[in-house]
Amino acid sequence: VIKSGQPIEAEETFKLNGGTHVFLTVKFPILDANGDIVAVGGSGYEITDRKLAEAELIEHRIHLEQMVAERTAEVEEKAAQLEESLKAEKTFSVLQQQFVSLVSHEFRTPLSIIDGSAQRIIRTKDKITPDQLVERSSKIRFAVERMVGLIDTTLYASRLDAGKIEMHIQPCEIRSLIAEICHRLSEVSPNHDIRTDLDAISERIDADPKLMEHIFTNLLSNAVKYAPDAPLIKVSGQIDGEMAVVAIKDQGLGIPEDDLPHIFERYFRARTAQGIQGTGLGLRVCKEFIEMHGGRIEVTSKEGEGSTFIVRLPLSHQDHKNSGSGI
Repeated sequence: VIKSGQPIEAEETFKLNGGTHVFLTVKFPILDANGDIVAVGGSGYEITDRKLAEAELIEHRIHLEQMVAERTAEVEEKAAQLEESLKAEKTFSVLQQQFVSLVSHEFRTPLSIIDGSAQRIIRTKDKITPDQLVERSSKIRFAVERMVGLIDTTLYASRLDAGKIEMHIQPCEIRSLIAEICHRLSEVSPNHDIRTDLDAISERIDADPKLMEHIFTNLLSNAVKYAPDAPLIKVSGQIDGEMAVVAIKDQGLGIPEDDLPHIFERYFRARTAQGIQGTGLGLRVCKEFIEMHGGRIEVTSKEGEGSTFIVRLPLSHQDHKNSGSGI
């Protein structure tokens, strides 16, 4: 290159006094009168500090780019989370509005039954037969039972959301409790034949009796409600290792196969439940209560052939035995 008459600029590194030094050198040709190169001249100066400063600037730039990339990713992630939260909030708001409307309708239905039955009793008080009185009283009791269950489920769902459910584990006479619920439902729904086979289950388990009553009242009420034209309901119990197992089987409407994975979701109702009163909260609350006890609930069903709900509960709950704990 220098033969072309152009100067050459280059960086050269030298080891001096135990350190590394960088010099910028410039070499240029020296020409005679004829324009021929007769010698090469040069000059140079140290640029070590400048190179260190440049390296430091590059390092800072890389670090800054990394920080910007990380912060950008964080902002994008938070924005995505916020968008999802907003979508969930909008969905939940719509569900709440639907729920309020549904609950309002649910209350009106049993109240209408109560009012209508009471008015018929009043109008026919002088000629009503004992059988008619029992029939109309049963309708009133069934409507009241439905309202009480609706109120309890709604309150429990609200308390679960707020984390304010108190679970008091103590010896619970599970066999007698289930038998009493079956007897009570038989009285208010005399058209159903509720058969029990509970001899094989333990008389007592460690559980919260109040929550157990809500669980089995809800499940048995569902069996009655979703089997309007199939009166036979079977309730059986057994012991499986350290678990008490209760199965509630009906021969009613059943649950479509594609609805089964969602049956315990909040507000979800199967297609076969259309036209039948319900809020879509009951099974969700039952599942929460059962899992709070260390148990689980399963369902098998076929549309048009009925459903079987199986509840598994531990016999012993030593961590909470004879104590109350806020959950």
